[in-house]
Amino acid sequence: MVQENLLLLPTRQLLDQFGAGNPTPGSGSAAALSGLLGCKLGQTVCSISLKKPELQPDWPTLKYLHDRLTNEFEPTLAEFFQKDSELFDQLISLRRLRDQEVDPVKKRRYRDDALAKQRDSTEAALSIAGTCITLAEINLQVFQTGWKTVRGDSGAAISCALSGVSASLFASYLNLKDFRDSEWLRNTKQNADDLFTRFRETQTKLVTLAFGLQEEAERTLASDQLSLPLDDES
Repeated sequence: MVQENLLLLPTRQLLDQFGAGNPTPGSGSAAALSGLLGCKLGQTVCSISLKKPELQPDWPTLKYLHDRLTNEFEPTLAEFFQKDSELFDQLISLRRLRDQEVDPVKKRRYRDDALAKQRDSTEAALSIAGTCITLAEINLQVFQTGWKTVRGDSGAAISCALSGVSASLFASYLNLKDFRDSEWLRNTKQNADDLFTRFRETQTKLVTLAFGLQEEAERTLASDQLSLPLDDES
């Protein structure tokens, strides 16, 4: 059964819950947790940047980004973190009842109830993906606007958010395989595909930023080598 509030568990105990071999917490909660980590890292970059007088012209933007991360994304992802585990726990219970039932009528009822709960779980996973892709886009702004020496943190913030997107899409596409053709299935699949497109576009931007830092490191190395004293050839 799902703990009353998973986020209140000590870190080691929470990690052990993920690795205990139980259905919950699972991929959806892991996706939300990745998003929460990306949210917190983005907040840190904004907080540091708001203390730098050199960035004063950008303080209004950084304050706006920090407020969105704190007041919008963090509580939303915290709610999804718990909700996904609760939904999937209910789904697993219905599947077990379905598999144990011998009466055909009751078995069919449990099957339909399980599919309805699976639909809810899929929609929740896509909501996590939608939140995380927007979070990744926000953290791209944090990377570009924030203090340059903490771009490792803002790069990690983007990466964590994108991890939340991809994990949610894995779960969503897997769930969709169990449904027959319907308007809901077509609309939900289109939603997932649209999120996948945004994920790939944002991932490309992240890779471009990483290449930029790689080039900066190479220029620094080349500059250091040019400044080295020549060996005495006499």
